Amino acid sequence: RLGQYDESIQVLQQALATGLNDSQVNYNLGFTYRSMGAYDEAIECFESVIGENPNDVLAYNHLGAIYALRKDHQKAVAAYRRGLQADPNHPILQYNLAKSCEALHDDKNAASAYEAALRAKPGWLEAVRDYSALLMRHHMTKEAADLVNKSVTLYPNDAGIRALLGKIYLKQSDYDNAVRTFEKARKIDGTDLKVLSGLAEAYEKSDKTKEATDVMKSAEEGHPEDVSVQKQYAHILLSGDQYDAAGTKIKNVYDKDQNDVQTLDLFGQYYICKNDENKAELYYKKINNIDPGYAEYRKEAAGRYRQTGNFEKARLYLEQYLKEHSDDSSGIIALARIDEATGDMAAALANYHKALKYDQYNVLARKEVQRIGDVINEENRIR
Repeated sequence: RLGQYDESIQVLQQALATGLNDSQVNYNLGFTYRSMGAYDEAIECFESVIGENPNDVLAYNHLGAIYALRKDHQKAVAAYRRGLQADPNHPILQYNLAKSCEALHDDKNAASAYEAALRAKPGWLEAVRDYSALLMRHHMTKEAADLVNKSVTLYPNDAGIRALLGKIYLKQSDYDNAVRTFEKARKIDGTDLKVLSGLAEAYEKSDKTKEATDVMKSAEEGHPEDVSVQKQYAHILLSGDQYDAAGTKIKNVYDKDQNDVQTLDLFGQYYICKNDENKAELYYKKINNIDPGYAEYRKEAAGRYRQTGNFEKARLYLEQYLKEHSDDSSGIIALARIDEATGDMAAALANYHKALKYDQYNVLARKEVQRIGDVINEENRIR
């Protein structure tokens, strides 16, 4: 643990020469080799341990972890499963199995392993966080919220787990609950950056840019050099029509890294707000040259064009974005809002229904379906 690996190996080899408890010595040799990155030697040691004791679950776990470090997740999964034959309820083996299954895009078996880990170790926060992230990727926000709510009950004074619940509410476009949850987390720990960032995002999406700006001031005071804080602060300032202040922050971040696509995205948004579409397009071209897979700027550009009243351009950018991300409920909802703004209520209603197809627990889409449905029914009744 002091990093004196050569000395450690020398001592362990002397111990091995005595012939006393070879399994324990090989285990420690394997641990040392793994720590120094000598993975072939480590694998040999742990296989030796398993050969002497086929029920040594920790040896299987180390073996799997080494394969995972090598990005050989097929072999990692095989090692973890061998260990689980000896102890099917071992939470660490199940958790690590879940992580390697995720790396192999085998989310079904990853979910089963996370559930097994949490049955063996209820309320394990690391497993809860990772499993909820998997659930949200599959738009299973209700299941994620139920999972995290159980942990909130177990750990009521943990700001981090409340922040995670707030993120799930944001994913569901449940901004009222998101604000309440992040505010509770802030009372527990008012310096936690994830809490402050989440609260500011919840305020911004609730169109409370003044409150969002105040939160970001606090975040900036506590984390003055954090680039992510500066980016989010600039985004909120743009939403609050404080373009000059936003531009200053964007330039400060840009001067540190001129090839960061998120910063280039913010500059594009800034120039849309300043009605300089040509400059915005220059930044978007640069994004496409650096990272052609970064499509988020199209959704952000659509939001800024909508903010400035250019609904035609907003629709164009959103439709381009949705060609690549057709199941993104937030993008579909943004398109529905443009439909509403241009008076096409039938199209808006259809898009809100479409959003619910991909995210059936989206609170905003549900509310809008009910509201617009009532409006259309009333118009038809009058006619």
